[in-house]
Amino acid sequence: MIANIIKFINRSIKFLNELIRKSVNKIYKLILGIPIGLKISLIMILSLSITVIIISSILFNQEKKLLLEEIKSRGALLSENLAQAGFEAVVNKNKLFSGDVINKIIKEKGVVYALILDKRERIVDSSIKDEEVPDIHDLYMAEFGKQIKQIKDIGYFDFNFKKKKIIDVVRPIILEYKRKKNRLGFVRVGISKEIIDSEIRKAQYYAFGLALGFIILGIFLSFYFARSITRPILMIVKVMNDVAKGDLSNKVEISLTDEIGKLAASFNDMIVHLREKLMMSKYVSKSTREMITEAGEEDESLSLGGEQKKATLLFSDIRGFTSFSANRTPEQVIAMLNKYLSIQAEIISSNQGSIDKFVGDEVVALFEGDKDVENAIRSAIQIQKQVGALNESREEKIYVGIGINTGEVIMGNVGSENRMDYTAIGDNVNVAARLCDSAHQEQIIVSDSTYNIGNYAFKFSEPFEIQVKGKKEALKVYAVIY
Repeated sequence: MIANIIKFINRSIKFLNELIRKSVNKIYKLILGIPIGLKISLIMILSLSITVIIISSILFNQEKKLLLEEIKSRGALLSENLAQAGFEAVVNKNKLFSGDVINKIIKEKGVVYALILDKRERIVDSSIKDEEVPDIHDLYMAEFGKQIKQIKDIGYFDFNFKKKKIIDVVRPIILEYKRKKNRLGFVRVGISKEIIDSEIRKAQYYAFGLALGFIILGIFLSFYFARSITRPILMIVKVMNDVAKGDLSNKVEISLTDEIGKLAASFNDMIVHLREKLMMSKYVSKSTREMITEAGEEDESLSLGGEQKKATLLFSDIRGFTSFSANRTPEQVIAMLNKYLSIQAEIISSNQGSIDKFVGDEVVALFEGDKDVENAIRSAIQIQKQVGALNESREEKIYVGIGINTGEVIMGNVGSENRMDYTAIGDNVNVAARLCDSAHQEQIIVSDSTYNIGNYAFKFSEPFEIQVKGKKEALKVYAVIY
């Protein structure tokens, strides 16, 4: 019996979990499916509402403080007048003057009671009915008696009287004789806090009406604003669908100059570049495109073959890429690879280098000219520093090893008549690749020929030897210190 109950409970829990999961997925898909215009409108309305609520709360609190200060100021003035009248009532037992003052005070807006007490805390004169006096007096003195005795000038106490919230203003009756102040008694004036609540309610009604008006106006403005955004975006989407179908003849016709206009202009540029890439489908590397641009209309330059040139080659390879890829989705792997390759490509380009090719997670770069070695080593250092900075924000670190070699290479068109690439080949290219293979993570290894040219501009380790594939003798190399 118990086992059946447990099975039933487990099935029920599984059913509820599945129901909740499906419900959350449906809600998530529903949110994703909301048109962007409606999303913008809802966000603007929500933001406006929250802003109005926050501002109103701040203003209400500020107004409440000001009203409270005003009540205290009134109470201070009334208690001062009552204290002057109370002196006559306490000393000479003459209640005629104090009674007139009490009657005037009690007519003031919000005043609930006025009391005069002697130094033994006995009530001398009061605006409260005789049967109510003992109750309010005994209750009040039991709670605040000790604090009242310590008042030198004026005091304020929160008190409840007949289910009303009261600010009780207390002022001592003082007789100054021979520079000594003698306390003869004290007066109390009770002022209702309902004045504050009444004024706050009025302000709330006003603020609610104002907020409602702003929200209605915000609804119309947000829908208009959202439409002004979504309409050109839909135009861009239409052209994008044409491009996806292979039609590169259209372009986005938008006259805007804001971000959406820039997006449309960038998309139009992309279409132009796609057309260029289709015309250059035989070639894949940047060096190839540069060679075609330099060649112009000289068809002879597009034939197979090459020439010998001095150059510095930089090979950069991501360490641990295979293990990283094994535990990631293809989308994550491609995103990571593009990020790190983009960083390296930008640095190499900024140092007058060119990307010869990307081989998986490896970058092959070429540097030519009088400062080829300096530019190559500077690029390698900047790459390591940029990758290190990027790793600071990542839980799983990605590192690169870099090899650099300088020497004569053969540069030219390699491949077939229908599929060719403009690249560098030769023993010095292979040496650069082997140096890269030997470099540890965060390490830059340069050959002896590279060191002999660039040793004046950078710091290097002591020379050491490594054995590489394809070479019988060990190579003398250096590590760049950065």
